[in-house]
Amino acid sequence: MPPFEISNGNTSEALEAAEHVLEGSFHIGGQEHFYLETQVCLAIPKGEDGEMEIFSATQYPAYTQVR
Repeated sequence: MPPFEISNGNTSEALEAAEHVLEGSFHIGGQEHFYLETQVCLAIPKGEDGEMEIFSATQYPAYTQVR
């Protein structure tokens, strides 16, 4: 598949027209990390009063009890 790109506007033109442009680098001691594996859930009807048996594979099990 070809690469997928999300963009809004022309950044080159916007930077050329900008009154201020900051350049450089910085170091942050802490690290923000976002990585989530694929989530999966299996819901099996039990046939009694609309009950369901739920099997959840998630990195954050508390989400299974949110609603």
